[in-house]
Amino acid sequence: MNQKGAVLPSVILFLALTLVLVRGTTSIYQGQMRQFIVLNNYYQAKTLAIVATTELERKLKRQKQPPKKVTIVYNVGEVHLLWKNEKSYFVQVVLKNHYVSEEVYVVTEEVISETRVKD
Repeated sequence: MNQKGAVLPSVILFLALTLVLVRGTTSIYQGQMRQFIVLNNYYQAKTLAIVATTELERKLKRQKQPPKKVTIVYNVGEVHLLWKNEKSYFVQVVLKNHYVSEEVYVVTEEVISETRVKD
């Protein structure tokens, strides 16, 4: 058998399999990192929304009139609370990396009744 000619195809096959393995591992890692970043942004936005709505409830209990627009700035982003009607606010969270989360926050009856007691 010709020993000199059999080495090159074996090396090429080995390199091709190694390349496929490295590319597959890299694509899995990239997908997991993208998923981690999206999940991290979601949790940061959700946390800011919860903190901001808690602050809104405190403001509603202290004031007679509900605030029409509230903007709260945090170190990772800002929260905009826009009054829709007497029972709900539109909550928009904008993180510093331009991730945007939007939801509607419904004010509980307990907060509404405590606000009316002051009137």
